[in-house]
Amino acid sequence: MNPTMTLLLSILIFMSILEIILIQLNITTLDQPLDPLVKDIYDRQGYEKFKTYTLVNSRFKIGSKMISLVLNIIFFLWIAPLISSLLQTNTTILMLYDVNNILLYNILFLVIVLTLQSIINLPIEWLNQLMIEIPFGFSNTTFKLWVQDKIKGALLFLVIGLPLISGLLYLILTSPTSFLLTAWLGALAFIIITQILYVPVLIPLFNKLSPLEEGPLKNKIQEVAKKANYEVKQISMMNASKRSNRLNAFFTGFGKFKHIILFDTLLSKLNDDQITSVLAHEIGHAKHKDVLKLLLINALNLFMILGLFQWLLTILDISTTFNVNENTLIFKLMVFFVLIEPLQLLLSIITSRFSRSMEYKADQMMVSLGYKKAAVEAFKILGKTNFVHLNPHPLVVELTYSHSPIKERLQAILK
Repeated sequence: MNPTMTLLLSILIFMSILEIILIQLNITTLDQPLDPLVKDIYDRQGYEKFKTYTLVNSRFKIGSKMISLVLNIIFFLWIAPLISSLLQTNTTILMLYDVNNILLYNILFLVIVLTLQSIINLPIEWLNQLMIEIPFGFSNTTFKLWVQDKIKGALLFLVIGLPLISGLLYLILTSPTSFLLTAWLGALAFIIITQILYVPVLIPLFNKLSPLEEGPLKNKIQEVAKKANYEVKQISMMNASKRSNRLNAFFTGFGKFKHIILFDTLLSKLNDDQITSVLAHEIGHAKHKDVLKLLLINALNLFMILGLFQWLLTILDISTTFNVNENTLIFKLMVFFVLIEPLQLLLSIITSRFSRSMEYKADQMMVSLGYKKAAVEAFKILGKTNFVHLNPHPLVVELTYSHSPIKERLQAILK
C-alpha cells in the first residue's frame, strides 16, 4: 500500500479510536463521588436520569463514529475513484486543462459527495432526535421543522458556500504556487462579513429575534452595563424553544455590530438577578474583546492551513495514490484535512486553554459587578437543565472543553 494511503487510513483509525476512548473515559467518571460544590445540582432521580442520558448518548456517538470510520475508508479507497471515473465523460477536455471545465468537474464531484453524505447522515441525525433529544426533553423540533432547517441549510450552502469554494478552487487552478495570500485575505473578509451579517441576516432565517422588553430586567442590565463602563447597544431574545429546551446566551460581533442574544428558555428558567449575571458574563467577553481575539486566532490558523495545503500540492501525488483524476482538487482538499487532523488536535489544546481562560475572565467580570451569588445559582440551573457532566475526565477536558467544568468555574467564582 502507498505510504500516503497508509498514513491517511492510520489517521482515520487513530482519530476515531481516540474519540471513542474519550467518550468511554467520561462514562467511567459517572459514579465517582461529586464535589460538595456541585452535589446539589441534581437530586437523586435527576442524576440517574442524567447518567442514563449520558450512557445512551455515548453509545449512539460510538456507533455513529464506527459507521463513519467504515464509510470514510470505503469512500477514500473506492467511492472517490468511482465518482472521478464517472465524471470523466470527456477526458480530452480535461486534458486540455481548461479552467472552467476543471472547475465544473470539481463542483460536480463535491455536489455528488455531499449528496451521498446527506443520504447517509440525515437518517442518523433524525434517529438522534427520536432516540435521545426528544425522549430526554431537549428537543422540540418537529419533523417538518427539521426538514425545513435542512433545506434552508442546503440553500445557504448553494448561495454562499459553493461560490466561496469555487473561488478558492479558481485561485488554486490559476495560481497553484501563489494563491496563499489572496485566498487567505478572501477567506478572512468572508469571516468578517459573516460576523457582521450573522445577527441581522443569518439568524432570522432560522429563528425570530425580538428586542428585550422594557422593565425591571432591562433596567438591571443597563445598570450593570453602566457600572462596567460598557454601552449595551443591542440585546435580543431568540425563540430558541422552537427547537430546544437548552439554556444559553451568547455575545457576537464587534464594533458597531456587537450584539447580545438571550435564549427565551433562559428567560423562562432564571430570575432577573440570575439573568443579569449571565449578561454580566457576556459583557465581560465584550469588554475583553474576545470576539476579535478569536478572530485573530482563526485567521492565523487559516493562514497555516492554506500554507500547508499549498505545500502538500507540491510534495504528494494524491491523484495517482488514490486513482482519481489529477485535477480533482476537492478530493485533494479532503485528503489534506484528514492528514492534518493530528496537528489540528494539538492546536485545539492550545486554543481550548485560551478559550477557558477567556471564560474565567468573563466570570471574574460577573463577580466584580456584584453578581457572585446569582452567578452560582445561574450556573447550577444551567447545569441541571442542560445535563452538564459534573465530573468529566481530565483528559477529555484538556482535549475537548472550550469551557472549564462547572465545578472549577464555581470554585473560581467563590474565590
